[in-house]
Amino acid sequence: MRIAEIPEQPELTALGKLYENISKDIVTDLLSVDLLGYSDLKANQIRRKTDANIRRLNVIALKTSKRFIPDAYDLARKRSVTSLRILGADVLHDPKFEKAHNLTIEKFIKETVDTLVSANGSIRKTVENYLFFIKQISGSLQQLEEFGGGLLTDEDQDFILYQISKAIDKGTSRGTMSARIKGVIQHRLGDRQLIEINGRYYRIDKYAKLVARTEMRFSQTDATVNTCNQYANDLVQVSDHGTLTEICEEFEGEVYSISGKDPDYPLLIAWPPFHPNCKHFLTPTSKEAIAFESTYKGA
Repeated sequence: MRIAEIPEQPELTALGKLYENISKDIVTDLLSVDLLGYSDLKANQIRRKTDANIRRLNVIALKTSKRFIPDAYDLARKRSVTSLRILGADVLHDPKFEKAHNLTIEKFIKETVDTLVSANGSIRKTVENYLFFIKQISGSLQQLEEFGGGLLTDEDQDFILYQISKAIDKGTSRGTMSARIKGVIQHRLGDRQLIEINGRYYRIDKYAKLVARTEMRFSQTDATVNTCNQYANDLVQVSDHGTLTEICEEFEGEVYSISGKDPDYPLLIAWPPFHPNCKHFLTPTSKEAIAFESTYKGA
């Protein structure tokens, strides 16, 4: 059975846009550094501005998470309540269920904020690496022009430094070579991959949306499970949208037991989202509903 996907919260789009604007600001600052006249004063100004931008990103992460996580959770909860009432389930009036809802919302707000703040902090390291690299290039330009040597050994810098060496041999001016190097750096910074996670760089607006979207969908899964518990309903069905993603195929459209105690349906050992940007979600169901659907399809 195919059920309409829960719509994405508009706050995610706004979050990505805010991150995108700040990333453009950071990249503009880095590209403003003069390769022919590197200045520690200028670099320190960039560091201070970067730190201010990171603080802005942290505030954005906190404020946005406090809005979209509760909204997304409540949307999934209301949708589950509607499904459970259609199934004829009765709500259990116990304060522990409302407490579970609130604690789950708080947990996902914290997880989202912690992940984004950690990622934001990596921007400082990336900026520092670029400033160090540019400083080395600035010194190398002068050194190569004067002495024809002094190549750096870092593999990531070999291409640029090789080009400097070739330019010196051909008598290319420092200004021309500076422009070429700046073009290479601009290309590297063009996609604004400023966040570093486990050695891999990400475009910061896309990473922020990825984290927010994934945590949002996990929170919605928990909303469905918590609501099912509140209505003493043990069965859930994974949504079906004709996936071609291998990791999702074994789960799509299948019915599972939340408790693992149902004699006919297995425990769901992995809950959606099954991977970043996964669109699958859980919907409450019952044996009566499954039997009815089977009869309807067979008619």
